[in-house]
Amino acid sequence: GTFLLAVPWVFMGPAVLERLGLGWIWPRLHWPLGFALLTWLVWRAYVTLPKHTDEPPRLLLAAGAVLGTGLWALVTVGFRLYLANFDRFTSLYGVVTGIIVLMVWLHSSAFSVLLGAEVASTLIDRLDSSEEGSTEADEATDS
Repeated sequence: GTFLLAVPWVFMGPAVLERLGLGWIWPRLHWPLGFALLTWLVWRAYVTLPKHTDEPPRLLLAAGAVLGTGLWALVTVGFRLYLANFDRFTSLYGVVTGIIVLMVWLHSSAFSVLLGAEVASTLIDRLDSSEEGSTEADEATDS
């Protein structure tokens, strides 16, 4: 539900805000809105896609989603800076350069999202092991 409401704002936001006389807000709003929407989508994927035996701690999954999205944003900014100097490489290697850059960006993006998932999984495993350790310690002191 939230996704269906948020996505149209990404595309229609500038026109709607301009009609309301608030067009100056969009340049300040579109990056945080895009980051929040992407973080929510990655978090939703972390909650929904893997098979969880128990209900996963959503806050820890959110930490992984923020990390994964932040890394993805850094990778994207890095590639944007690289593409600013892209014309030098295009004249040397031709069309192949664009394909290679796209493949490297896709690989780096996937790695960023998977790294966020791995961090979330590690945090959940550590939480589970600390809860098991405290339960075993409580049982040992009771007997």
